[in-house]
Amino acid sequence: MIRSRGMTHSGLVLAIPTALINRRRWSFNQRLADGLGLSDYPEAAYWDFGGAGRLELVVHDRARVGMVLIEHWGFVADGLGDDEIDVIYVGCLKEEIHPNEQDEVSQILLETFKCVPTFLPPDLFSRYYHGFCKQQMWPLFHHMLPLSPDLGGRFNHSLWQVYVSVNKIFADRIMEVINPKDDFVWVHDYHLMVLPTFLRKRFNRVKLGFFLHSPFLHSTFLNSDLIGFHTFDYARHFFSCCSRMLGLSFESKRGYIGLEYYGRTVSIKILPVRIHMGQLQSVLSLSETEAKVAELIKQFCDQGRILLLGVDDMDIFKGISLKLLGPYAWFRRFEV
Repeated sequence: MIRSRGMTHSGLVLAIPTALINRRRWSFNQRLADGLGLSDYPEAAYWDFGGAGRLELVVHDRARVGMVLIEHWGFVADGLGDDEIDVIYVGCLKEEIHPNEQDEVSQILLETFKCVPTFLPPDLFSRYYHGFCKQQMWPLFHHMLPLSPDLGGRFNHSLWQVYVSVNKIFADRIMEVINPKDDFVWVHDYHLMVLPTFLRKRFNRVKLGFFLHSPFLHSTFLNSDLIGFHTFDYARHFFSCCSRMLGLSFESKRGYIGLEYYGRTVSIKILPVRIHMGQLQSVLSLSETEAKVAELIKQFCDQGRILLLGVDDMDIFKGISLKLLGPYAWFRRFEV
């Protein structure tokens, strides 16, 4: 739970957009659940296991089925024991929930999975995610010009208003459960980049963190206390923009780099997301995995071929073509 409930430790709110959920589907496996410490949830019909520790829960609620999107975030759980901090997840639901059922669904998700859903109408979510986030922000953050006159286009102010309104819905939802004196709020990615500003306006001293999963940044993130980047290059470009466009200065304090912004020091850290080897080992040890490996070896390797496997999203920014050049260069170098 977010609220301290008389405990001496604080809570952590993770604001997570639906976009971070990996939608690949594998059937539920008890050994996988045991390996992740998730086997105590009889309500779960099956789990979807994706990359970077992401999970999708399908919850059976009496006669109807509701979709709950949640992230396991192993890199958070590993560093924070249950006795030290409570974590709650705020995110979107994949399916539309009838207004008459929203209160009941919210209560079930909170008590069972520590999830607080934001209910977005399908049309609003489509314009927010598929419209503004993916059509305008996603290419912009990767410095990508439209590939043809039919793609991209001028800035759409109405879609921007939709984006702001969704961030406001997230902020209102978080305000319902947060204890601003003790709790931390950790916001994830560009889908919610206005959220820190809404929370800062409401709770001036709330502790805010923001993690960007993309290589560019916006000045509204400076309302956070801590900003994290995957790589040093991402942070370096951010410092350059803050210096050139906003005239801000930065300095190193006790191993941290800080930006001075309206009388506050905003800390900048390089926080690469790691690979959870325990989860990978759990999947590799499954009988289904061993059977698939044997099948691939028989199909390819027994014929003298070398088999390389990879899992990628079909996205222009994922660098799949460059990834394929790696094995090619290796084969040429060692004359395989």
